Amino acid sequence: MMNLMKRGGFLAVWLVLLAGQWTGHAQPAGARLIDDVEGAFARIQVVGAHLTARTNGLIPEPRYRTSMRNWFGLLNHFQGIQRLPDRNYLILSGSNPRSSAAELFVVRLDGDTGDVVARIGVDSAMWHAGGLSTIGRILAVPLHGASPRHAKVVFYDVSDPEHPVRLPVEIDRPGRKASAVAITDLPNGRFLAAVLSAYDGLPRRIDFYLSRSAVLEDGFLPGLVTWHVRDVTARVGQERTFSHFQGLNFVRQTDGRLYLVGFHNSVASPAVLPGRDYADLYEVAFPVDTLEAIVPALARPDVIKTANRLLRCTGGYCNMDAAAGLFVDAETQSLSVYAAPGWLSGNVVRTTVYRGAPPAR
Repeated sequence: MMNLMKRGGFLAVWLVLLAGQWTGHAQPAGARLIDDVEGAFARIQVVGAHLTARTNGLIPEPRYRTSMRNWFGLLNHFQGIQRLPDRNYLILSGSNPRSSAAELFVVRLDGDTGDVVARIGVDSAMWHAGGLSTIGRILAVPLHGASPRHAKVVFYDVSDPEHPVRLPVEIDRPGRKASAVAITDLPNGRFLAAVLSAYDGLPRRIDFYLSRSAVLEDGFLPGLVTWHVRDVTARVGQERTFSHFQGLNFVRQTDGRLYLVGFHNSVASPAVLPGRDYADLYEVAFPVDTLEAIVPALARPDVIKTANRLLRCTGGYCNMDAAAGLFVDAETQSLSVYAAPGWLSGNVVRTTVYRGAPPAR
């Protein structure tokens, strides 16, 4: 009996410690898996529904507007957008070089309308917050803009979307930019981050980072693996292209395959000409040891373009060289796209959702 009590006491202590470990860290729920990513991508509607949100004074003039006082929109604009899982919230990122601040804006949706309910200053030196990514309740935010050139990726716990909490972990990128980030977890429990970088004096590329453990706050391993866009391959019928994407998001398939979706516009100056908006799908093929080994070794992947979708932006409600992001719905086995233009319309945030259909029964 005494030995049993000792064992029971030990078990109780172990459970308490385990509970403390989990409550002390921002553990995401994990990637939402899709049985057939390519099929779900093909079911994304090409014509979207318009959504609007009132700024409620949280984005004062002239910021994020195409007024003369804001140099016709050149001084700041929206850069990324993500819908949070299991929440009727959107988060947008913005760059604001005039005040040397990167910012996040939280939108609470109610049907097709909503309100900006929070504005968060991310960094006072790195003013460019780029394309966002989420996994569970973790939001990844890429930043650059310091002098000399410097970038980093920071992370927030958005369990309470109106009060995001900055986490004590980041990916430091001296001498590099960070235009967009994608993050996922792997079958071995580690986290994989992909950071797109361009216009920093080096060839356009993706730098891949692997976490030290299954706990995000343990940080990322110091080594990185670089894949250059010139090395992209393509399936039959697809062009060997990998654009300067404004947004990137991972999608994991149930069988272990990994995909990446990128968003872009065909015109470099969307404020002048509308251009055409695309979502491109790539399979990212890592060695099995990277994905599944208990002690993984990060290796350079093969990146294969598998499909693309021409999405129609109408009424000035989006531009995929401004802000675009993927939403994964494992329950309906569908993929949706949220997108926004670079600027407000008066005191209104305009967005578009391209909903995905579930598979046919």
